[in-house]
Amino acid sequence: MSESKASKRTTYMQWLKIYRRRNLLKAFLFMSPFLVLFTLFSVFPIIQGIMLSVYRTIAWREIYVGFRNYVDLFTRDDVFRITVVNTLRYAGFSALSIVLALFLGWILNVLMVKPPSIKKAFQSSILIPIVISWISLGMAWSWFLSMPFTKGWKNPLTDPNAAPWIVSSLIMWSSLGYNTILMMASLRTIPREYYEAALIDGASGTQIFVYITLPLVKNLLAFMAVTGAIGAFAVFDQIATLTGGGPGWSTSSIAWYMQRQVFYSLNYGYAATIAMTLMLFVFILSLIQYRLIYKRFA
Repeated sequence: MSESKASKRTTYMQWLKIYRRRNLLKAFLFMSPFLVLFTLFSVFPIIQGIMLSVYRTIAWREIYVGFRNYVDLFTRDDVFRITVVNTLRYAGFSALSIVLALFLGWILNVLMVKPPSIKKAFQSSILIPIVISWISLGMAWSWFLSMPFTKGWKNPLTDPNAAPWIVSSLIMWSSLGYNTILMMASLRTIPREYYEAALIDGASGTQIFVYITLPLVKNLLAFMAVTGAIGAFAVFDQIATLTGGGPGWSTSSIAWYMQRQVFYSLNYGYAATIAMTLMLFVFILSLIQYRLIYKRFA
């Protein structure tokens, strides 16, 4: 009897292994299109970029220099330091747009329920940066700021002190509408019973916001923080249409500096070094933001 049970158990385990192998094979077959495309358009370019970053292009020739490009980038390249500061400024203003989106979404959902026409008009206005390309918006802002509003008016985009802050503000404005729409949708999913119960228990508005609203939108905050940081480090269209990186290098981002190395200096190896460094910056910053948000509101 015991031998029969052992035989049945062995047969069952063999069948289970075959079943799991078949399911695993099916899973790989369904995932294969994604894996092929991901390898072709993500993994392979990264590997090629790493290989290219150890070369330097001189007179149309690629010369192997090892890690010399990375050493020069962090120790000798003053322009790169300027672009890092500018990019961090853009990332900071992008984070500020998330904070503003949180309060705007709350205001639209709570304070502006009536009249609905005002609410809809405001919602439509903040969608402008989303539905219109930044090429058109950048040209419009550049033309607007160059208009002679007063006698002796000087375009702030030509001022190396004012231009970085103007560009940063416009970058924040460009992401504000998208973040606000996401925040409004997230806030609407919070049951009103939570707020009503908190009010009955005597909770203040600040306590409701800190202990109910923030924990329930933490996933969206993490998502917007990561995508906002990635978008800020990849700022290019705004720079190209507003200032062209100037005056001097005062508004240049890391992505803009990388483009200049490719198409103006024709130094593909050094541009690949900047690209690999940019990828590392984005990865580290995204990881820090993600862990901080979840640790704070977990």
